[in-house]
Amino acid sequence: MSKKFKQQDGFVLIESLSALSIITLALVLILPLVITLYQTREQKKVDVESYRVLYDYTSEWNGDVRQHEAVRMNETFYIYSDERSHRVENSQAVIEKVELISYELEE
Repeated sequence: MSKKFKQQDGFVLIESLSALSIITLALVLILPLVITLYQTREQKKVDVESYRVLYDYTSEWNGDVRQHEAVRMNETFYIYSDERSHRVENSQAVIEKVELISYELEE
């Protein structure tokens, strides 16, 4: 009986190493995907917020040329407008630009 167990002395070590390698392989494959999804989610949140800022600003716009600043979600958005367009930027880059073809001001 002890002879039978002596032949299996290294089995637990090999089994543990194979389980560790499978778990490590799964983490190596899944972790970059999770990080990419998180970064994409954060960028989409900034995009949606920039659309909201642009919508709020254009709905209140009275036709003048100016620069406006809005802070939302701990991020500062800068809105630049001229006679024909609005542009939303944050500290990194231009997020959205809208060119006006025609508009009508209410009195």
